[in-house]
Amino acid sequence: MARRNIAEVNGLHQSLWLDNLSRRLIRSGDLARLRDLGVTGITSNPTIFQKAVAQGAGYDTESAGWQGSVAVRNRRSGTWP
Repeated sequence: MARRNIAEVNGLHQSLWLDNLSRRLIRSGDLARLRDLGVTGITSNPTIFQKAVAQGAGYDTESAGWQGSVAVRNRRSGTWP
């Protein structure tokens, strides 16, 4: 069903883009599946990325090395430069 709907949109010379790139989407294989279905682009904006860093555990390993940095201070305060 999804493949047919995406193919119909592509057949109208339109492109489907996701607006929610996440580590979970990549690691789970869902992004590759969506690509295979015909989704042609993906983006994220700083607000969405900040929310992922601030609220999720997906970036904890990397952010442990950021101690004292602007990114960590902003992550704790919930703001983004």
